[in-house]
Amino acid sequence: MAVLRTHPGGKTAHPLLPPAMAEAIRRRAMQTVGFTFLTVATAGAVAILSYASGDPSLNSATDNAPINAFGYPGAVFADLALQTLGFGALVVPLAIAVWGGRIMTTGRLDNPISRLGWLIMATLLASV
Repeated sequence: MAVLRTHPGGKTAHPLLPPAMAEAIRRRAMQTVGFTFLTVATAGAVAILSYASGDPSLNSATDNAPINAFGYPGAVFADLALQTLGFGALVVPLAIAVWGGRIMTTGRLDNPISRLGWLIMATLLASV
């Protein structure tokens, strides 16, 4: 991943960044992606685990303030996830957290399409 400078004549010159610096930036970007995966997974798991049946959501109109840790959006997310998949919905944040940790440590995620397919199958099996 070399960023090249161009001369006015259109010819490319030496890379803009030294290879070590470009690799360090790539590693830091992948760590940021992995951390984002972990953050989203944690938020999803906390929203599901702090579900309360009395919270307002799309099919539950109430004047009560939401008890969910993420307020109304968390209550709606948890309600939809639990009504659709039951506690099998916790498989998704768990898998996303594992993927985020793998991306943070190794800088890549091998076979993401295959992993997504297996996640769908595991979630459906956990929901039965």
